[in-house]
Amino acid sequence: MLRKFLRCRRITAIAIALIAGMLVAHFYAVPLWCWGALALLGLGGACAWRRPGRAGLMLIGVAGLGAALLLLAETRPALPAEESVTLEGTVVEAPAYQEEQERAVLVVQDAALGKVRLYLNAAEAAVAGVRAGDVVRANARLWLDPPEDFALYLWRYGIAASAFADEAAFEPGRVSFARVRDTVRDSIAVRIEALFPRTADLVTALVLGDRSELEDEQNDAYARAGVAHLLAVSGLHVSIIAELLDKTLRKLRMPRGAVLGVVFCALLAYSALVGMGASIVRAVLMYAIAGIGRQMGRPRDGLQCLSAAAVIQLLARPLWLFDAGFILSYTAIAGIQLVGEPIFARLQGRLRHRATRYVVQNLLMSYGACVGTLPCVVAVYGWTSSYGLLFNLLAIPLSVYAMYACVAVLLVGMVWLPAGMLLSGIPEDLLLLLDGLTEWAASLPGGVLFLRTWTAWFIVLVALAAVLASGRLKIPRRAATAMLAALPLLLVGYEVGARLLPQGEVRVVFLDVEQADSAAIHAQGRLYFVDVGERYSDAADYAAHNGGRVEAVFLSHLHDDHAGGLEEVLESVSVGAVYVPAGWENYDVEEDSANALAVAREAGVPVVSLSAGDTVRLSEGVTATVLAPGPAAEGGEDANAISMVLEVRYGAAAALFTGDLPADCEPDALPDIDLLKVAHHGSAGSTSSIFLAETAPSVAVISVGEGNPYGHPAEETLERLEAAGVRYFRTDWNGNIECVLQADGSVFASVEKEGQS
Repeated sequence: MLRKFLRCRRITAIAIALIAGMLVAHFYAVPLWCWGALALLGLGGACAWRRPGRAGLMLIGVAGLGAALLLLAETRPALPAEESVTLEGTVVEAPAYQEEQERAVLVVQDAALGKVRLYLNAAEAAVAGVRAGDVVRANARLWLDPPEDFALYLWRYGIAASAFADEAAFEPGRVSFARVRDTVRDSIAVRIEALFPRTADLVTALVLGDRSELEDEQNDAYARAGVAHLLAVSGLHVSIIAELLDKTLRKLRMPRGAVLGVVFCALLAYSALVGMGASIVRAVLMYAIAGIGRQMGRPRDGLQCLSAAAVIQLLARPLWLFDAGFILSYTAIAGIQLVGEPIFARLQGRLRHRATRYVVQNLLMSYGACVGTLPCVVAVYGWTSSYGLLFNLLAIPLSVYAMYACVAVLLVGMVWLPAGMLLSGIPEDLLLLLDGLTEWAASLPGGVLFLRTWTAWFIVLVALAAVLASGRLKIPRRAATAMLAALPLLLVGYEVGARLLPQGEVRVVFLDVEQADSAAIHAQGRLYFVDVGERYSDAADYAAHNGGRVEAVFLSHLHDDHAGGLEEVLESVSVGAVYVPAGWENYDVEEDSANALAVAREAGVPVVSLSAGDTVRLSEGVTATVLAPGPAAEGGEDANAISMVLEVRYGAAAALFTGDLPADCEPDALPDIDLLKVAHHGSAGSTSSIFLAETAPSVAVISVGEGNPYGHPAEETLERLEAAGVRYFRTDWNGNIECVLQADGSVFASVEKEGQS
């Protein structure tokens, strides 16, 4: 079977092996030399071995090669130990100004550090004339310990470090490709402003991929309607340009080979203009591969073209495997080829009318793309558009015609502006119609479906969908088609049912937010947070992936390692209320926490002070009772002293959250509990023996960062927990820790990774 598959889909098998090797290397710690040896043995054996089994050796070697390449690509250069550095280099990208933070963000090529993302605290006027290619010099502070995910994200684009500076000196530099590109982009943007006065922002996004001028509400509307991909220059835009040029040149009777060369060069130029994103490169490669195949007389095979493009991209840039644009682009095309096209091929003979065939074909292609991308969309964003499948049927053709018209008018306007202005009304009307329909679709009730992150079992269902579409199973075509069409509906129904049906337990998930605190409480379908970590913690992502709404956030106190992440949560999902300890305004409030509270008030989210005796009903049978602070908290410098002590009770089970409460501020009257969040990251001055004796928890969780400079958790605290017979877990050892409270008083704990506990 393997040999038969390889004869038909050799490049597809190679692509699968390459990706598999990269994924294994990413998730499992295997030394580089092992992968290198596997690649040499596998590929060398495939060359030398002339007997059956050669194909298997080749795939093993390809997997080893992919793993080795990924490990090499993931190796980032070591940063200097000193925080203060002098940056001196060339501006790679023109500054983007962030008005809220009052700073400019630019990428600098430094001789010693490589590419550096520089955050410059300066007025917008100070960087208005800075262009790519200019020379910059700045005394900067390196960000030595950024979040690992953020550092890896930047490294995918070749950025080795981030730095902050209060001032910088710029000098005009040499003419470079980046400067020429930016000059051309600016010229086109100016002409767009003149030609399309009503829709300039939208045209700029469609043609140049620049969404910086679009309003947040407009971006949100396109996302909720399921057509956000129209605003990002992607394979769809490349396909439109390729088709437009191809048809035009063929009408001019240009030879097929010359057409291929001219269109390919034009696509390369357009890709360089808008940025070589993963999806754009994929589309250009597929066009070139398919064109070369036609020239050689090979039959068109979309899956082989897709696989070959993936192999080329991943060999050149292995880290693209984890780029959202790469993943969504390839899964969309794979879904179309494995699901949409086979179903349409079965139905095509029965569709007599051209209009009917057009509608069914577009609907099935959209359906295939949705099937392919759905697991990735949910995994990355945590939600999907309920009406996206149907609305794309209308929006994609409308946007294609609008794109054709915009490009044609823009070309005319570049030659003679008055003629372009005379013709621009048609594409503007099309875009205004698209914009209005998108806002209407986004406003429909139930437009967004929030789903939980799906795990390995979903991959099995996607594979089943591919097999059903291939027709290899010996079952009637009608049954296969019906099963294929029903799979996404069954999955969505399962998720919706899981949310609506009552649950007989309360789940508490302690997030691994390093040297900070954040716990998510799932109370019968409702999500609450007790603390949200510092800025850029995982709290916002967790909320987005688990329902998209937080009923309330309880902040133990206003220190940034507990409340600094609130602003990101507010920006990511809807929040019903924010609860803070009484008297918080009389204590030290750190900067990010203060800003987050201001954002909450501006957004109309109630900020409510709670004191001992207050109770909040979380859901049926689940309550949160405040045990501290008292209503008459006195002011001071240490806000730890008024940490909110919160008892969450469900039947006979109870969990206690203590913030950073010092031992000398522990309440006098304490309940028996089952689950304890250990105070102040397990510091020596918290969680006294008396406190443990009175509360008698069976399970405790310590939220602490690995290798933190404070020595948390203290040995004394761990000894007190052990002496009290408490089984404890640590986020630095165990990652995310999930504890399940049942009404009979039982508590069960599971961990993301096994540690030393």
